[in-house]
Amino acid sequence: MKKAIKNSVVISGRTANVEVRSFSTGKSVARFSLALNRTEKKDGQETKHTCFIPFECWRNGAEAFKDLEKGQLITVEAFARPESYTDKNGKTQNHVVWVVNKYYATPDIPEEEAK
Repeated sequence: MKKAIKNSVVISGRTANVEVRSFSTGKSVARFSLALNRTEKKDGQETKHTCFIPFECWRNGAEAFKDLEKGQLITVEAFARPESYTDKNGKTQNHVVWVVNKYYATPDIPEEEAK
């Protein structure tokens, strides 16, 4: 029996806000968002919504993000890394950083064909 994959997500979206940084240690990190679109129908009207999910990609994979164009459709496999910090008011803030294990260029499908 195969082991179940835990703490893992596979998601496709369009790249946004790509930033690649290199450190003196030789490591690199790419921080970017994936734009995810959904359409909601209410009272016969269609409304499009976009949300931006932040991701990080470290080491060798990060360098490849230098060549990605804004709006390029990709699929990522990632895991959640919970983080917390104390804000200036002394309150603990929690958030999740999605760390990319693998990513793939995804063929662009016209919107009318994707429905």
